[in-house]
Amino acid sequence: MKIGRIKEIENDSSHCYSEDTSTCLLDQSGSCCIDTLIEIGWRTIKKQTANASPTCTNCLVLDRSLYKIVDDEKTRQEAVDECKCQGGKLIEIKTKKENEFILTELKSRNTGALGYWLCGYNFNNDFDLEWISNPGQDMPFDGTGVGEPNNPFLELCLAALEDIDFNWADLTCGAVFPYICEFSAD
Repeated sequence: MKIGRIKEIENDSSHCYSEDTSTCLLDQSGSCCIDTLIEIGWRTIKKQTANASPTCTNCLVLDRSLYKIVDDEKTRQEAVDECKCQGGKLIEIKTKKENEFILTELKSRNTGALGYWLCGYNFNNDFDLEWISNPGQDMPFDGTGVGEPNNPFLELCLAALEDIDFNWADLTCGAVFPYICEFSAD
């Protein structure tokens, strides 16, 4: 194992090293975006900033939104963080038109993915899911599959699952799935 000193990050005072836990923090906000690089045999990390104006390559367009389907499998929170780092958010489907658009695309892809994370959450351990951006408010559109949600005490997150025709289902948040980022076209 190589041991070395942390190189000072230019013009950045938000990083720190904790002697108590022997950990390095690049950011104290809790939402740090990083790139991991291999340089001369060392694994290095470089802090990113969240994109203020995202550039969305290979994105789908519907009305005033752009959608990027990402096939890398992540936990729901990792998917939220990745979308945020790209200047977007994990998708919140608010209309039947939007749902049909996304369903059509997912069904046509044939990637073998078991499902895709959506940004719904069960805040109250009940059978009501809400979008993260509007906790406490009913979803304006409900695309849940028959019998879903079915486990409000353990399955708090929402995904579109392949085995129920990409209808929505509640799942444990630690499961790993591909995900869909949503960006504003404005």
